Amino acid sequence: MSPEITNRYPQVPWRGIVGMRHRVVHDYFAVDLDILWSAASVDVPRLAGEVRRILEDIASRG
Repeated sequence: MSPEITNRYPQVPWRGIVGMRHRVVHDYFAVDLDILWSAASVDVPRLAGEVRRILEDIASRG
């Protein structure tokens, strides 16, 4: 994400998202499946709502 977006929407845990991606891609044998399941079942749905709000905000700005 661009710095403009990450700075405009600091409520999104951008660093955590990047960190999770790096862990899954580069260290997948050490991934704690309970943490991964929690992220997928709890965090991702919350994040999806936030992404929808961000997209609506960006669209309204033209």
